Amino acid sequence: MTNWILNQLGGFVEVEIIGDRLEELINLCMKEGIQITNIRRTGARMFYFSLPLSHFKSIRSILRRTNCRLRIRRKHGFPFLFRRLRKRSLFVVGMFIFLLLIYASSAIIWKVEIKGNERIPQSIVVEAADKAGLKPGALKYKLKNTGTIQKNMLNNVDGALLLLLEIDGTKAIITVVEKVRPEKPIAKGPQNIVSLTEATIVSVLAEQGLAQVKKGQFVRKGDVLISGRIGGEAGGEEHTAFVEAKGVVKGLVWMVADVVIPLNVQKSVMTGEFEKRYLLEVGSTRIGLKQKTKPYEQYETMTTEVPLKIGKWTLPLAWITLKTMATETESVERSTEEATIIGLKSARSEIRNQIGEEAEITGEKVLHQTVDNGKVYMKIQFDVIRDIGKDQPIVQGEDAFDN
Repeated sequence: MTNWILNQLGGFVEVEIIGDRLEELINLCMKEGIQITNIRRTGARMFYFSLPLSHFKSIRSILRRTNCRLRIRRKHGFPFLFRRLRKRSLFVVGMFIFLLLIYASSAIIWKVEIKGNERIPQSIVVEAADKAGLKPGALKYKLKNTGTIQKNMLNNVDGALLLLLEIDGTKAIITVVEKVRPEKPIAKGPQNIVSLTEATIVSVLAEQGLAQVKKGQFVRKGDVLISGRIGGEAGGEEHTAFVEAKGVVKGLVWMVADVVIPLNVQKSVMTGEFEKRYLLEVGSTRIGLKQKTKPYEQYETMTTEVPLKIGKWTLPLAWITLKTMATETESVERSTEEATIIGLKSARSEIRNQIGEEAEITGEKVLHQTVDNGKVYMKIQFDVIRDIGKDQPIVQGEDAFDN
């Protein structure tokens, strides 16, 4: 390893010697202390070997004495590299400036990303970060004390519990943790809880007020489930109290969904043809060759982005690959069984969107199904257990049990 380093520093050449007195030339080189290595015969009158650049002049006299000729085949080492670079000074200067710019750009914040904010406007966080010295163009070495920056930003953002700062290469990420504000209960006043729809009662939980129904009872829309009127029958109207009825009444509800599923559908498929385009992203600017407006009549584009890094530092550069894939429309014929499965799935999704996540679908039944004009028509009934109560204010002076 040491010899290789010394050879590179001093430089060496690979030469070809042609003549009739080759053995005599090699013996004279060794006698005069000229280092020759990697000796090999390449022909009847030809030798190939390497020698240091510092010994190159010394071999000339031996060549004259032995009447041999020398050809330089390869040159190695820093002396030759330096000569080549000196001839291309503009290239060297340009490369140096490029590397300097790359290094300088990696020491600057190019982008400030804010995430986690829902109620707090992004403009307020940006303004607070700007006051704390965090903005595009800020020098990274000035942002080492992230604790102080976070504290300064937090003082200027109302409603934030924490502001966490992370420096990722040339990007600063601010994560906002907002304060949780407890919702104040709204006083509704005296009310009943009545039924939203026809249902069979599954369970009754009356937190406040009097339950008017029991498990297994059938109720119609508007029937009182939990009454907000307490007392009054035995003791007279003067002993009647009106409260805000509270509780949960769950019932078994029958819901119907109508869906139409076509038997023939158009599907986009890949043909296997594609084009690739490469771009260099500098900051927010993309540099690359122009692409045809429409490389194919139908196509999809997939973008792959690879940030350029030096060690742990992420540069404000990224290598972008755009893959444009040709597609074509293909006609797919479904069977009635496949359309039925798709219809059931679509109907479940429709019902789920109506009832929310807390309700439970306990059963389903296809009431009617026909095939007409290339489409499957389905009417499906779902058994759903859900909260069927809704608030109904009590107007005092009227019978609280009137629906």
